[in-house]
Amino acid sequence: MKTVSKENSVVRSGIKKTTKCGIVVNAKAFEMLARQYSDPVKAIIQEIGANAADSHIRAGKEEVPFSVKLPNALDPHLRIRDYGVGMSKDVIYDVYINYMQSDKTGTNSETGCFGIGSKTPLAYSDQFNVTTYNGGVMTMYALVKNEEGVPELNEFGDHETDEEDGVEISFSVKEDDFDRFAQRA
Repeated sequence: MKTVSKENSVVRSGIKKTTKCGIVVNAKAFEMLARQYSDPVKAIIQEIGANAADSHIRAGKEEVPFSVKLPNALDPHLRIRDYGVGMSKDVIYDVYINYMQSDKTGTNSETGCFGIGSKTPLAYSDQFNVTTYNGGVMTMYALVKNEEGVPELNEFGDHETDEEDGVEISFSVKEDDFDRFAQRA
């Protein structure tokens, strides 16, 4: 989604030194980003679903539904799987894992542009799975909060596959929350 930005007109006088502010990478910063949602379950389904729909738009498959598998007693995982463009390793490492980084800032045909929504599962769980499918190769990752509480990506490896290109996001849901996920979906 294109954002509107304007250059600020700033008049400075009598300044000895100017320094841009930054953001410290620590558990507190990531916790604030993860816990910003008043309804984390709704936000997860909404954000991951929007990313799946965007991937279908990019692939020219707007009419193809993405898959949502709700948690239940046989499989306690929420799974959202798209059949869009997938994500290359470059996209995973340069865009996906970085907050405030997005490859959607040049278009209004896709939702999102802040690089926050893709990490909404961290508002519910300390880890979630990302499985990418690209050109006959499946790559499995886990985005987890490390010992310091800072998210990190763990890559498990590549495997040949016949699966269509796309991405699946999944994580385990507590049994007491199965109905909550179903209601929000």
